[in-house]
Amino acid sequence: MRQRRETGASEARTRNKYKDFTMGLRSGAVAFFAGLVILSGCSRASGEELRLQGIEELEAGDYEAASRSFAKALSATMGEVGELQYDILRYRAETSFKLSDYEGAADTWRKLKELDENPLNQAEYDRLILTCDAAVANLRGKELMDSGDYEGALAEFDRGLELGDEKMSRILRFNRACCYEYMGDYERALEEFTEYLQEFPDDEEAFKEYNFLKTRV
Repeated sequence: MRQRRETGASEARTRNKYKDFTMGLRSGAVAFFAGLVILSGCSRASGEELRLQGIEELEAGDYEAASRSFAKALSATMGEVGELQYDILRYRAETSFKLSDYEGAADTWRKLKELDENPLNQAEYDRLILTCDAAVANLRGKELMDSGDYEGALAEFDRGLELGDEKMSRILRFNRACCYEYMGDYERALEEFTEYLQEFPDDEEAFKEYNFLKTRV
């Protein structure tokens, strides 16, 4: 029986990933940044240098180091509020997502949405928040499935699917099918994987599960 799936691979990131965002800064932004910054001691590196360092660490897969660099970058720019600080926060939210801190990522996106007065950015924030919320449901579903609470796991997978996030839908559907298999409901699991493969016929792992279930029904 196969392993359940984590969140999907994120889109490739570049140093200019967020250059298309134009922030409208709301009053109260200074207090928000002051509350977010984790003081990390004095550093001679500038906020921009630390931001670039964090991006390199993020792209290299060293998410813990990237998280520290983005926190230091915010600390190095204390008292300033501008596009640099918002950009650092965006990368910090992405890093939180990579570290499976989906709730932390969602909180950051929600706050950025609240502070950003540019209406052109709101739909993108909504999309990112939706992905985080669906990832939270997937994570909770996996934890419940690992503990043997299959009914609870199904409820979480269904809750995640109801959010309608395209990025997480495939993962949630796969894990829901696996959950029925763990429950011993092979007929329902086969039905789930059959429907899944109609949409994702290139998934070799799902195809293996499908062939296995055919021997059990």
